[in-house]
Amino acid sequence: MRCVCPDGCVKDGHCYTDGETHHADWCEICDVNMGSFAKRTDNLPPVFKNNKTRFYAMVDHKNPFQLIVEDPEKKPINFSISGNKDAGICVNESGILTIKPQDGSEVTTVVVRAIDICGAFTDQEFVFDTQVCEDDINYTYAFRCNIWAEHHVCKTHPSMMRKHCAGSCKYCDNLNDYKTL
Repeated sequence: MRCVCPDGCVKDGHCYTDGETHHADWCEICDVNMGSFAKRTDNLPPVFKNNKTRFYAMVDHKNPFQLIVEDPEKKPINFSISGNKDAGICVNESGILTIKPQDGSEVTTVVVRAIDICGAFTDQEFVFDTQVCEDDINYTYAFRCNIWAEHHVCKTHPSMMRKHCAGSCKYCDNLNDYKTL
């Protein structure tokens, strides 16, 4: 005997009303006009919440940046890099973008795609100014020591950085104040 569901959809022995979400696939809803399930049309793409999109990245160091992305429907998000995949660029499933530039004079542009479970996506461009972590030059970098107070100005002369930080570079990323390299 065939299961009939007037004014609804039948799938896997279950009856669904018009507009009801499929129990095993949030991306499908019952469409009575079609008499079957269809991809939902009300799904919104993820939204990047990062306040800044331009950062410093230190040469020959892994520079991690936490992407702040939310899905309006609170569904899982996947990430990918489109375009420039050089400079040791990757993004993991937790939204941590890592860049390891090799050249101290380059500006690297990275486009990150955030994709929700239904395929809706948003692209965000991030720009990285690469810097060399040295202590024998006469200008300031965006470094600071972790022993300094949290609200200190995030600039110091590199030789002071070496003296007080024992050579461990830190940088301001304009998002999370500073990160360890």
